Amino acid sequence: MNSVPQTITDEMWETLDSVSDETGEQELSNRYILKYEGWSPSCFPAAVTSEGAMRSYAVGHSDAVLQEWRQAMRKRGYRATSEEAHDSNLGLYGVTYALYEKVGKK
Repeated sequence: MNSVPQTITDEMWETLDSVSDETGEQELSNRYILKYEGWSPSCFPAAVTSEGAMRSYAVGHSDAVLQEWRQAMRKRGYRATSEEAHDSNLGLYGVTYALYEKVGKK
């Protein structure tokens, strides 16, 4: 995968630092799209009630979210970059995020 320009990485982290419990998609300059999901109590099944269980659930389900995004973004003409993860230190119960780059003509 190609490296992501520092200006895009900075823009990505600026956006992610403000994510709490929302899900969204942010167009970044230079052909990039950032997708994110901030995990909150409304994301979890009723049986998941403790803070530790909520954090574990978010981490455990992040791969499925990322896979779903990869497929959808591929259909839109984007490819995943190396910036794709779940960060437990962001948001209420963590944030799953991925940065995509437009494929083709620049």
